[in-house]
Amino acid sequence: AAGAAAAPVAAADAAAASADDGTVREKAEQIATEARDAAREIEATSPVQLALAELVIDDGEITVLDRTVQPFFKGRVTALELDVHDFQYPANRFRDLRLTAKAPGGAPLIVDAKQRGETMEVAADAKALPLPQLNPYVTGASGYSISSGTFTLASKVKLDAKGYQANSELAFDDLDVAGAAGDALFTEKFGVSLSLALALLRDVSGRIALDVPISGDAKGGARPDLAPIVAQALSHALINALASPLKLLGALSLDGGKVAAFEPEPIGFVAGQTKIADDAWWRIEQLAGVLAASPALRVELTGEASADDVRALQEAAVLADLQQEKGFFAGLKDLPSRGTRKAIRELLEARAKGEPSPALDADDQAKLDEWLAAKTIGDDQIRALAAARADRLREVLTRDYGFGADRILAREPASTATGAAQVGVQLAARG
Repeated sequence: AAGAAAAPVAAADAAAASADDGTVREKAEQIATEARDAAREIEATSPVQLALAELVIDDGEITVLDRTVQPFFKGRVTALELDVHDFQYPANRFRDLRLTAKAPGGAPLIVDAKQRGETMEVAADAKALPLPQLNPYVTGASGYSISSGTFTLASKVKLDAKGYQANSELAFDDLDVAGAAGDALFTEKFGVSLSLALALLRDVSGRIALDVPISGDAKGGARPDLAPIVAQALSHALINALASPLKLLGALSLDGGKVAAFEPEPIGFVAGQTKIADDAWWRIEQLAGVLAASPALRVELTGEASADDVRALQEAAVLADLQQEKGFFAGLKDLPSRGTRKAIRELLEARAKGEPSPALDADDQAKLDEWLAAKTIGDDQIRALAAARADRLREVLTRDYGFGADRILAREPASTATGAAQVGVQLAARG
């Protein structure tokens, strides 16, 4: 009798869930309600009614063979122990339940549940489930294959007449994946490559931890389709976990549940010099903090230069001549007065030290502009300055913060003064 009632109920529920038109959906839900009422009547008069004070299964085993995936999945659940109190059929009610087993791959599984009236609470824990065995499912769905890693779950669920609430703590240890096809899909969905995402998510022990809350209301007694709900919750948890370190390092823009734009803030330098700007050290602290928390990350540095650098290099060249009273000035027939040279020298010395500089009068300023224009700064000088800046920042991160040289890479520097007086920062996964 119970089996006869299940088919129309399932069909009615499916029709209600798939209906698009409001009138059709209302009619389908009405049919589903009538089918459930009829099923309850059948259950009430069912010739099979069972009440057990205790149901125990010792040392059970289940073999699973799934032929819907390629290759077939085959696994065994062993050491299954089940203890249920006050079980009732066909009402499918119980007072409390405890299940322990070893999932496929030998991972321990524990499920505890209790039911009071219309409220059911479930706690589930699984530890170190080997993930490569799930490749028949993972590869077909994502384009990736899992070469190593384990999965640990701690989940608590509460269901009642009002709806459901669940909070799950997910942890992935030593996770390593491969598959070029999946990279494009992951980048399209989340806005960053999978390799960078894994590097950002891993903590110092190599673990990736995510908190996934799920909640919903019971509408019309219909069962929710949990697959998209869980997928959406996982996506939100992943984006939130990724956003945390990215926000520390620079401007982060999220769009439609993915990282739309991310540009780590550069490290500023004093114009014309390899000295890190005073207001840039706090950003180095942030960068070092993210690198320390994410050992799978590396940073790539690109030295840049600007028009201000060209001016500063010209000023440095003029100052050198003034301090030595030779070079450019040695060939001048009409050497400016000692007062003019002294005023310009003092101004340039103050600027080089980052100190307030005295103002020049109009004639002295014109003379300085003339001398500066005579100093040509070549691309090789710009390139050398940009490269030296990246090397300086790399030195700070390795010497002062203790990061390995393999985690700090200096890339090809800029060769023209079209950027800024800074070192650009990019994140990547360690190779």
